[in-house]
This record gives sequence, C-alpha cells and structure tokens, in this order.
Amino acid sequence: MTSLRIDTYDESSTKLVPQSVAFGVPQDTNVRTLNSASQSPQSLGFLYVPDVAVVCAQPVPQNVTRFRDLPPTNSIVAIAPWLSPSCTLSYLQAASNDMVAAFVFYLPDQTDPPLAPANSPTWDLGDGGHWKSLVGYPVYAIDSAVGIMTIQQLALYSGNASSVLSPQDLAEHGIDPDTHLRLLIDINSSSGGGTNLPSIWIFLLIILAILIVLIGALSLTMHILQRKRRNDLRARIARGEVDVQALGLGKLTVPQEIIDRMCTYTPSANSVVLAKGSAQASPPLEQSTCAICLDDFTESQSQVRELP
Repeated sequence: MTSLRIDTYDESSTKLVPQSVAFGVPQDTNVRTLNSASQSPQSLGFLYVPDVAVVCAQPVPQNVTRFRDLPPTNSIVAIAPWLSPSCTLSYLQAASNDMVAAFVFYLPDQTDPPLAPANSPTWDLGDGGHWKSLVGYPVYAIDSAVGIMTIQQLALYSGNASSVLSPQDLAEHGIDPDTHLRLLIDINSSSGGGTNLPSIWIFLLIILAILIVLIGALSLTMHILQRKRRNDLRARIARGEVDVQALGLGKLTVPQEIIDRMCTYTPSANSVVLAKGSAQASPPLEQSTCAICLDDFTESQSQVRELP
C-alpha cells in the first residue's frame, strides 16, 4: 500500500505550518504506483510543476510553483496532469532533467471517484510500457480531486507568505510575511522495508497447502489399498484358499461338551483327586504352579482340567 501526505513548509523557520492554518492533505491511501523503478520506501520533496510546451501546460495555472521557485534542495517531487501520451512523456523528460525524487500524476477530467488501477489502459502511453525503463524515479497516480486541488494550491503558494495567510495567522504562528511557503509531499510505499512479509506468508501458506494435499492423498491411497487387500483376503478365506490358523489370523473354538468330558483333578504332591466322569485313575501327578490358570492356583486345592 502506498500513501501520501502534503504539508506546507516554512522556509525561514524550516518548520511545517499546521494544516489548520495552511494547506495540507492528511494521509491519503488512494495512490497507484505506475512505475517503481529504483523506488525507495519514501519519496519526500517540494512539489512543483515542470516546464513544458504551452500546449501541454494549458490545464495548469500560469503562476504555479516552478523549479525556479523552490529553495536549494535535492528533494523535489513533480506533479502534473496526465494528458496525451506526448504531453506525459514531455513532463517525464523535463522531470528527469530536474533530477526529481518522484513524479505524481492525476487525471484532470475524471469525475468518477474511483482511481484506475495501475494496470489499467488509462495509463498506457502507447509504447508498451517502454517509458518505464527510461525514467529512474518512481511514478505515482493520485485521485483527480486531490490532484486538481493541489495544483490550485501550488498557484497560491508560489509567492510570499503574506499572499496566502492573513496577518492574524502570520502573527499568531510567528511566520515572517516575506518568507516563502512551499508544499511538501511525503510518499510512503509499502514496497520497501518489511513489505516482503505478506509475500513470504503467502509462499509459506502455499507450501503448507501443498504438503497437506500430498499427505491427504497418500493417506487416502493407503486406506484404499489396505481395504482392497482386506476384501481380497476375505474372499480367499471364503473360498478356502487360505489357512487362517497357519497365518495366525484366527482362533480355534472348541465346543463346550468336549471340554466337559475332559478330566479335572486337584494336583498335590502325593495324590490325585479324580473328577466324576473319569474312566480310570491316572498316575500320580505333581504340580506346584499353574502358568496358564486365570485364577489364583493353590496346590492341593485348585482344580484343573487336563488337556488331551
């Protein structure tokens, strides 16, 4: 985002005159960057209108502030109406000769409040943008109302302070009537300093989105493959092509009546108590522990079932 501010500068006191007394434009963000070549974060300088041919200077008041009216300084900013391509190029060339810090254009006949975007054909000079490579300073476009008002004020602030301010204002603010009051513009562009942060965040968000999409696609693919393999395995088991027990994928279920026919006994050091239903006595067994019993095993008390 680019913004501008215009204040009135007192040459004798080297101070800014309050905007309540003299002309000023508070911060205005309705600015378009037409050319950012060699652009610094800030363009600060005294406003003036470059000298061009009479045909191109017709929309501008004759007594506007010119280059000769400015105090000795290296910080100057040109302002002019955006006219035909030939007049605009003439203004750009004149500003290049004056070594300006920036150039501000406005449309003198635009009645619509919206300002055309930087890539609009409104700012086309018919050379495919070649003019941007010929100027070594940033070029901006501002709202028509602000531009017209600023040009009119440049016609007022081209002489002494007494021609603009009343004697009461001069005395109240300690301004010398013979001093020169000039308009000072300050343009701050978001293209400098930390303005790369939005681009970096956008780049990081794009990378994050790509990673999320890749991980999601990989996870979905794995789930589809696993489900397909499970379905294939179920089909093979149903056809009897797979031994479930050999793969360790299932458990063998024994009917309860078979378990009931197995002998139960109480292990002790010297004797064996046969459970009912046993056909004959078994040889004496000794067992002091049970590794597979679910309940607490007590020798000579707990009954266990003998597996075949």
